[in-house]
Amino acid sequence: ITVSDVGDMRLDAWTIRQYFDWQPQWLRSIAVAFQRHADPCCPRVRGISLLNWLAHVFLSEPDVEFRLGNLLADIVRGEEMRRMSAAFQRGVQKHKQIDAFTDSHPLVKRSRSRVSGEFRRFSGVLVDVFYDHLLATRWDHYSPTVLDASTAKFYADIESSKIELPASARVTLDRIIRHDLLGSYRRIDGVQRSLRRLPAYLSSR
Repeated sequence: ITVSDVGDMRLDAWTIRQYFDWQPQWLRSIAVAFQRHADPCCPRVRGISLLNWLAHVFLSEPDVEFRLGNLLADIVRGEEMRRMSAAFQRGVQKHKQIDAFTDSHPLVKRSRSRVSGEFRRFSGVLVDVFYDHLLATRWDHYSPTVLDASTAKFYADIESSKIELPASARVTLDRIIRHDLLGSYRRIDGVQRSLRRLPAYLSSR
């Protein structure tokens, strides 16, 4: 998958309203969270890669610990990260490389610029979510395995690996598996759930 594959979707006000406008309190909640945590010069929140979990798992080596490092890099940090396996730490580095690449890519910047003025301050968050939504709905373009089978195998690999994780990461991972959050990005309610998580996540940091 390349950025250009998903970089041309028009994120205009009409499109965004179809997803979010009937629940405007979500955007108000995100606004409060951003006021407390965001760097206005950066689309990410203090280096946090928001919400686009599916892409990070997809752009990983097959090794389950590498994939978990790529998925959980924003949660397992500092000394906790340094105690993880070499494969997990390679996954963390891949996560950072993906973020650096996408943040600087002109097509990603163009996608963010297409978010209309009233939603522009949330453009980084919305584009992250929309990109994962597009990846999920077009999964068969990029993978020979259907999305349900891909996520099920990943979850099964996690369960069989018995990897030791910090408590906060384990809680997040258990929720991802229990609700199939990776697969849920293809559905509108999954997109909604992803945005509803954001204020609580930021408030907990």
